[in-house]
Amino acid sequence: MPILIKEYEFQEDEEHLFLTIKLNGQNPKNVDIYCNDSYLKINFSPFFFELDFFDKVDEDTSSANISQKDIKFSIKKETSKLWGRASLFTDEEKSTPENKELIKKRRAEAFDRSLEKIKEKQKQKRIFINNQKREMVQKQMDVEKAEREKIKEIKNKAAEEAKKDLYSWINNEKQENPKFINFRKRYQDNDEGRIREIDSDEEEEEEEEKIEDDEIDANIDIWDDQDNVIEYNDNEELESSLDPWEKENKDELNDFIKQNQKLDTLAKRRRNKKNQKNISSLKQNNHEKEVLREEKPEEKDWERLTEAQITEENDPVVTEENDNTTLQSQPITETPKEANINQYKGKVLEDISDFNSDEDEDEFDMEAIQAKVRKELQRKTEKELEEKLGKRYYRMSKASTERKLPPPRAINQHINITFTPRDRPTAARESEDEKYRNHMKRQRAIKASLDKLHDSKGIQEESAVYLKEKGNVFYKHEDYEGAINAYTSALELEPENIGCLSNRSACYLKMKKFEECLKDCDKAITTLKTIKDEFEHGACNAEPIRIPFTRTHELALMKLLIRRGATQVANKKYQEALNDYTEALEFDKHNETIIHDIEQIKKAINF
Repeated sequence: MPILIKEYEFQEDEEHLFLTIKLNGQNPKNVDIYCNDSYLKINFSPFFFELDFFDKVDEDTSSANISQKDIKFSIKKETSKLWGRASLFTDEEKSTPENKELIKKRRAEAFDRSLEKIKEKQKQKRIFINNQKREMVQKQMDVEKAEREKIKEIKNKAAEEAKKDLYSWINNEKQENPKFINFRKRYQDNDEGRIREIDSDEEEEEEEEKIEDDEIDANIDIWDDQDNVIEYNDNEELESSLDPWEKENKDELNDFIKQNQKLDTLAKRRRNKKNQKNISSLKQNNHEKEVLREEKPEEKDWERLTEAQITEENDPVVTEENDNTTLQSQPITETPKEANINQYKGKVLEDISDFNSDEDEDEFDMEAIQAKVRKELQRKTEKELEEKLGKRYYRMSKASTERKLPPPRAINQHINITFTPRDRPTAARESEDEKYRNHMKRQRAIKASLDKLHDSKGIQEESAVYLKEKGNVFYKHEDYEGAINAYTSALELEPENIGCLSNRSACYLKMKKFEECLKDCDKAITTLKTIKDEFEHGACNAEPIRIPFTRTHELALMKLLIRRGATQVANKKYQEALNDYTEALEFDKHNETIIHDIEQIKKAINF
């Protein structure tokens, strides 16, 4: 039950109230203080102090100073005036039922107000933190936006410079070499300011629309110059109203034929696109054409001279007559027409032969079309699958489908598997053999020691670490005999445990058993020096180091040397003690305690 403290000292002015409460010898770390605008509570077990203020105070600006003897409060009054006393009621007034109920109600209201203040502070804190986060995010977004705009500006500037260089280079080449570009290509600016080549499908659609709307003749230009499109053509002067049957217009006729070839190419691509959509209908059409061709009489050579046969690497052969050329607009007789055609026949056929057509002039090679369509569909399917799966998994799936499976095994075939015998479930490596032998040695030692231990001992007492910690507890409580027993049990499990040897030697020294102390010190020092020599030898010869010699080993060796030196002093072997202290001083050359002990040993030797 807590002891209620009623004594306190107080002073006041119009602004502040100063209180002093004694701690009665209690630890100031255990003091717990609660204060609101009407109530003060202090708890430092087993004492308890509480005070109902005479009037409201400002707990936010009030302070408390806790010292070793007392607690001093500096409390800010909410209303500036003198109270005359610190508490609302005296001890006698508190005992009345009315005042008890009033105090209870007053404390509850003050607690609610304090709770509301705390909630409001937490809310304002959250709002402040959220505003800070939003501001930081907005700043980061502004920085990233500025970086993106800067990068975009640099890209646009570089693109403009590249376009200017490209245009100037093309113009220079066209001026120097009129045959620099012998076909038309269209390039278009995209939204990012880059130049791209218009796709063949887009080109075909645009050309088909223009052919349906405009009259197709030798003078028509199917390439539109709008929408930031740049076109290049080596034949800048378009010919008009040429008569291909006049002998003096051979060059004009060649240009005329080239124009017709381009138009025929466009018609060929359009027909190829339709053929790809419906291969079965093309087979039927091909069969019907073959039947009609067998029934149709053979045409004369001059009747086919207006046809242009084009064979390209990636397009099927298409032969189509141009019904809108000037040949049909001019009435000419058959005799001069044959003469003119025979005159230009060699040159026209020479131009047509440049396309290397391997098919007949009157029909399509439907087998070639179907093969190319199948190949193109397979290529598109593989490309879509590659984009969907990724290059790596696509290759793996393709390799798995192409991989040949081995023949099935026989039904009665038995598979025999033999493994290397191994006591320990690890890989048999030469580098692990020494560790394995040491591990088995420790396991045998543990098994042998278990027979010596009492049957009632727990499993924890079979661990050298647990026994060492148990010995440390005995040593701390000055139970040296129990500590020696614990360290001895640990050494039975791990005979080369340096920590147990060092601690047991300290116990022997405390019990003034100098001979046992010397034995443990000698054994531990020898082990540490062996580790040190192996470490130095391995570091010099670049050999693998089994145990590194660290600063912890140095400090342990220094303590053992000092302990052995103290034992030698107790046995009055001052020279051996001086040697041990001198060697220990090498690990800490500024240790004043070791230096003082060396001086005392030297005095004992000279005495």
